[in-house]
Amino acid sequence: MVMYGSRLTLFVKHQWSNPMTSPPSQNRVQRPARSWGLIPLILATLTLLAACGGSGTVSLPTGTLVLIVVSEAGLPIEGAQVQLFQGSTGEVQQVLTTPENGKVVMSLAPSSYQLKIAAQSFFPSPPTNIEPVPVVVSVDQTQSLTVTLFADPQAATSGTISGVVRTTDGSGLSGVLVTAGNDNGWQATSSDQNGRFKLFNVPSGQIALQGWKSGYNVAPETLSVNANQTTTNTLTATADADGRISGKVSFASIEGTIVDITLLHPETNEVIPGLRTELQAGSFDYQIENVPNGTYQIIASLDNDDYVLDPDESVQQGIPMVTVEGNDLVADFKVTGAIKLDNPTAGQDNLVPEITTTPTFVWSKRSSYANASTFAIEVVDQTGSVIWGGFGTNGEIMVPVVNTGGESWSIDFDADGSAQSALQIGRYYQVRIYAAKDDKNDPRGYKLVSATETLDGLFKVVQP
Repeated sequence: MVMYGSRLTLFVKHQWSNPMTSPPSQNRVQRPARSWGLIPLILATLTLLAACGGSGTVSLPTGTLVLIVVSEAGLPIEGAQVQLFQGSTGEVQQVLTTPENGKVVMSLAPSSYQLKIAAQSFFPSPPTNIEPVPVVVSVDQTQSLTVTLFADPQAATSGTISGVVRTTDGSGLSGVLVTAGNDNGWQATSSDQNGRFKLFNVPSGQIALQGWKSGYNVAPETLSVNANQTTTNTLTATADADGRISGKVSFASIEGTIVDITLLHPETNEVIPGLRTELQAGSFDYQIENVPNGTYQIIASLDNDDYVLDPDESVQQGIPMVTVEGNDLVADFKVTGAIKLDNPTAGQDNLVPEITTTPTFVWSKRSSYANASTFAIEVVDQTGSVIWGGFGTNGEIMVPVVNTGGESWSIDFDADGSAQSALQIGRYYQVRIYAAKDDKNDPRGYKLVSATETLDGLFKVVQP
């Protein structure tokens, strides 16, 4: 991501979208029929207490974080990379690699932190497109955490990239989103306080290596990655990114207030550091400056704020795309009120709910979709594949729930027995609910009027 925070990231892919047939124009917004796969992600304000040092000063009190990284079999994982994030900018506070016993001990200023852990041959924790794990460090207390990584069956054909992002004067640049991949998949990480980065499980073959941060253009590289080998590279960043995107946000069936506008990497769906703004109450205009050259997804209302991007347009056509080449672009958005998901829902201390039995999905009534005739259910796994429900090739609703009135609705996972796979222990999933209104003028017979929020509905399956 990488701007991390207390929000959760969508990774849905619709099977009935058509592929993009031409590259986006450089002077207007394109809306290709892309999936709803998103990221990373995403932004809340975290306060980090800086330690004082030097002669005549008093150091602030600290707490201790003990972290153990193990495999599904409980064996310690050597060489796992631990990233610790801080602040609303998503800068990397520390990057540590576990020693042979899979354990690290960190002395930290008391605050809220977020962790991402990655290792070769394993899925990262949390998986790509899901925000880092929140960890609270308290004064003079020890917080112990064991993180289990699950084996990646595709890892045998992947390699590792290690490198550094430097500015033109040779200084390391921190907080850069670094991405690498090809048609077989993409990986993302962040550069640490010295500009260093490491990417695991990068697909073998020719890959594109890129860096992204507000205000900087990072020269892309093309590398050859070999399975089970490490490739090294240096990325060069120049402080000359001057693209600008502006526009308006309109509100349908709801009164408008504060909404975020966010740029995402189109392949990893991670948030581009620094490229996010908000509408303030009373204003419907936005502007994002210092945008690096490149192609991005751009979305309104990524945060959980009771709004959602107009679902009928975005489901059919995909998240809007923009290409910036040092120019000014205009992108307007329409949002509406989101469906209120009551289960699963994130708690204060458990941003991704953990379930041990077949989940029951529950949502309740709001005025923005009170006239819905049917609800569509969709569940995807952490790779973005739809495993239950969703939409057919002609837009037909695969698992409909008819609105027979009342104030809330519910359905059990795989209630009709049509799920393509069972829920697996240790894996992340997301449920998304759509509200549809009958529309005889639409070939599908309906129009989508609302949906659950982009970052809502995540859950993790764990052992009973």
